[in-house]
Amino acid sequence: MRLFESERSGKLYQKVLELAGLFNAAGGRALLVGGAVRDALLNRPVKDLDLEVHNLSTQKVLDLLQSVCEVDAVGMSFGVIKVKHLELDISLPRRENKTGAGHRGFLVEVDPGLSFADAAARRDFTVNAIMYDPLKCELIDPHCGVRDLELKILRHVSSHFSEDPLRVLRGMQFASRMNFSFAPETVALCSTLDQNELAVERIGTEWEKLLLQGESPSAGIRFLQQCKWIRFYPELESLSQESLQQTLGLLDECAKLRTGDRQKDLVLMGSALAACMADRENFFRRLWNRTEMIGKVLAHAEEFEPLLNEKTLWDFSRVSRLSLKLKGVELFCLLLRGAEKGEDAQKIAEIAKEKQLFSAPPEPLLTGRHGIELGIAPGPELGILMKKCFEAQLDGVFATLEEGKVYLKNLLAEK
Repeated sequence: MRLFESERSGKLYQKVLELAGLFNAAGGRALLVGGAVRDALLNRPVKDLDLEVHNLSTQKVLDLLQSVCEVDAVGMSFGVIKVKHLELDISLPRRENKTGAGHRGFLVEVDPGLSFADAAARRDFTVNAIMYDPLKCELIDPHCGVRDLELKILRHVSSHFSEDPLRVLRGMQFASRMNFSFAPETVALCSTLDQNELAVERIGTEWEKLLLQGESPSAGIRFLQQCKWIRFYPELESLSQESLQQTLGLLDECAKLRTGDRQKDLVLMGSALAACMADRENFFRRLWNRTEMIGKVLAHAEEFEPLLNEKTLWDFSRVSRLSLKLKGVELFCLLLRGAEKGEDAQKIAEIAKEKQLFSAPPEPLLTGRHGIELGIAPGPELGILMKKCFEAQLDGVFATLEEGKVYLKNLLAEK
């Protein structure tokens, strides 16, 4: 079976073919493994590749690699060598045995002579345990992953799955990206696991993949319900059925509106996820250690929630203050569109674009310098006057610097 047709002429795949030939000539066998094979079978884009080399020692693999390319061998003790300047990892078959808590609590033993089935047994799901020989164009599928791909089912490969609870969250984001269901035995196994030993960074990474890459984020959250991991997210678990349905629908619709900008999309999707939550901040503190990002999400969700079930009249004053708080209304308009409030989104966008408030907040036309020029001494009085001027600007009382100066003079004359 020929895979990777669209990648074959590219620099990355050509390097894979070159290295596979080099390893095979030395008595080894090089196989593409992991998510790239899965995505190729699903006709999805492939961005990076993992080449697993059997029947050669780590040092022999390193020597051969260094003869034809630059490498980063920092992970060599774990059986992984990175090829510089390419999205390509070279690995060796290895056993992983749980020895302690956390993701570092594993004993990794490189074993070039492992059978294909044993080498693939450390993978999480069968659909990620399919191998492909790029030279022979041959699939090797010791755990029936192709069958599960056809059935659109995520099924754990072996009992080793339970050694790393993060795999439950990987299942969550895989379900959202591929809209797959889960084998009953996998749901049952996941329900016995606990996320308490996982670091915030690892949890947040999987949630980010759901938010940034999920075609159907609702499928991932429904999996958390299935396997009872929703208990680790009480802000979601406590939502009424109506609010949960509203949240899941909003997430799926906003996923269609993502911009392609990572930071913007995290705010957009995070706000959609948080819209109906009672304690949004606590939820995101358990995902991210990023105060600024959390602040943006909370600000958008706070402004958005009241609009879910009511109609609002929009004028310049309201839009300008909204833009000031959110530092632009671009993402807010996308949230409204995701909630099927296109009329509100259009009205806000029209006002904001006319006044250059769509992608950036309003800036004060008048500054302290202008007050000092009119004879106001620096100090609290100047600050109060500048605040009054900015409020008037936000209300549309003046729109140019010259109009602002006139307004300020009139304020002084009234004193």
